[in-house]
Amino acid sequence: MATEFEPRVGDWYRTITGDNFEIVALDLDDDTLEIQYFDGMIEELDMDTWCELNIVPIEPRKTGPALWISSAMITVSISKCTATRPEAAPSTVWTGKTE
Repeated sequence: MATEFEPRVGDWYRTITGDNFEIVALDLDDDTLEIQYFDGMIEELDMDTWCELNIVPIEPRKTGPALWISSAMITVSISKCTATRPEAAPSTVWTGKTE
């Protein structure tokens, strides 16, 4: 089943294999997004690949290989796939700080 979720920086998802990831960047010029898995690995996806993912939204992670903190949500509208948004949850983004 393809995803129904519009990609937004700060949103967290789980794949069918159990991997958790956060959307950390969107590039509207290239129609790509970057996701960061809980273990720190970063992957770039094109929008066609995003639309085919079998994922579910999850609550933002508070710990991991880096410190994740709450911040303002960055919303980007991309019309490549039909999208719906689950209940709003606090957004998180990596700040680079390792306090």
